[in-house]
Parts: sequence; structure tokens; C-alpha cells
Amino acid sequence: MWHLLPNVQDCLWRRLRSCKLFKNKPQELKQPIWTRLFNAAQFAAMNKHEQLEYIKEMNTERDRRNQISYAHECGKAEGMVLGEAKGKAEGLAEGEAKGKTEEKLNIARNMKEKGADVAFIAECTGLSVEEIEKL
Repeated sequence: MWHLLPNVQDCLWRRLRSCKLFKNKPQELKQPIWTRLFNAAQFAAMNKHEQLEYIKEMNTERDRRNQISYAHECGKAEGMVLGEAKGKAEGLAEGEAKGKTEEKLNIARNMKEKGADVAFIAECTGLSVEEIEKL
């Protein structure tokens, strides 16, 4: 029986090579292994010039996909760096503003404890009279 195997393989290979576009494949033959087999058969059915053109197109497509993937990764990294820098700048500005407000409140609290006039405290610190009275 093993001596028949090469003949069966040859026969199957010849049949696959002869069906250039096998579009209406049965569902059982739509698995990845069969798809690869049909693609190999289609490639084998091509003449040398067609094969070279096919290889050139596949290389071009692979290069294009790699370029897109690389650009995506670079853009993602650049976006992360820019976002991080913007976040740090916003956080720093927010922290500085909060610190200045806290400092004004502390100064106003100290002045109020020392008996300074509320209007005078408001003038010196820039806080409203209502904010100072809440202290």
C-alpha cells in the first residue's frame, strides 16, 4: 500500500494544481490547513513569471504591513510621551495653585489670630472677606 502513496499524492497534487480558483469550497475545506494547501496549489499552478510577480506582491504587502505596524507603535509611544508630559505639566500647575491658596489661607489665619482687620487681611492676601470670616 505504501508504494501507492506517492501516486496518490501526485494525483492529488495534480488535481489541486489544475483548480486555479476553487472559490466554492465545501465548509469542511475552509479550515486553515486546507486554505494553505489550496494557496500552495494555486501558486504551483502559476508559471515562473506569475510566481515571481506573486512573490514580489507578497513582499510589498508584507513590507507595507510592517511599515504600518511600526508607524503605529512609534505613534503610540510618541503619544504616551506627550500625554505624560502634558499630565505632569497640568499636575504641577494644579499643585502650585493649590499650594498658593493654602499659603494665603495660612497667612490670613495667622493675621486673624493676631487681631488684624478682616478688610486689611483681604487686601493683603487677595482672599474674599467671606473666605477670611470662615477661618
